[in-house]
Amino acid sequence: RGRRSAPPRHPGLDPSPRTMPMPVSALLARTQGSSGPPKLADELRRITEWGIINIPDDLFLHIINATHNEDGRRHIMQHLRECLSEPAGNRWKRVYAGLALAEKLVQSGSPELMVETAEGRHFDLVQRLSFLEHFERSSDRTAQNLVRKKAAALRADVVPLIQSGGLREPWGGDMKDNLSTCSPKTASTTSTLTSLSSDMPVPAPRTPAGPVVVNGIVTVGHSEDTTSGSSDEGEGALASRRGRQRTLRKASDRRRPAAAGPKVAEQAAAAPAPRGPAATVDLLGL
Repeated sequence: RGRRSAPPRHPGLDPSPRTMPMPVSALLARTQGSSGPPKLADELRRITEWGIINIPDDLFLHIINATHNEDGRRHIMQHLRECLSEPAGNRWKRVYAGLALAEKLVQSGSPELMVETAEGRHFDLVQRLSFLEHFERSSDRTAQNLVRKKAAALRADVVPLIQSGGLREPWGGDMKDNLSTCSPKTASTTSTLTSLSSDMPVPAPRTPAGPVVVNGIVTVGHSEDTTSGSSDEGEGALASRRGRQRTLRKASDRRRPAAAGPKVAEQAAAAPAPRGPAATVDLLGL
């Protein structure tokens, strides 16, 4: 009295292990004893434990979405490591399903998953794929070839990602190929310097303040004192300036042999002396 009896269970809906088929019962026991989010664990085991070769794409949707969460990535990679390390050859379908799962994660999962794998946070995926390229299943050559080909194809996709640090674009391109070789700060600095250099005026050529004398002979350059427009000066000043220039020219002419150097002096010494007038003989006086 006071206790309610449990409602009767329908024979077809009773989830107890006694009424469930053996494979489903084993799958339920594995799922209930797994770690991680229950739904994620269910999806992982649905793919890798049911012995499916051609896995539908919709079964991967929840797992791919879970890769955007750090805890989800940890549980996914832990389960994937167990599948790819399966020691029993008769469970090759679990290994093959793990390879199919890894392929979907590389293609459509979060880029952070490959970045963490490249940093060694989970397990050495490339090493496991290298071992599976030599998978042995002597009793079933077809299964052996399936696993080997799947592992080789996946390794060819994973190795470039690991070498590049797991960086890739959402469409599968390598992000390192698209990185700029110049940072925005450097680019802005360069453009600023270019604009400043183009705005600065070009300095005018410097004109000499006074007359320039070359070798003490000729006065070169423009002087306001010697232009024809300097009408303020008198005729006497111009005449005296011309006289000084003539005096400078004469003085430089006298100094020229001495300044010519030893080579000119040697040429002057080697030149023959001028001949005097020939002696004349008066024949009428003889």
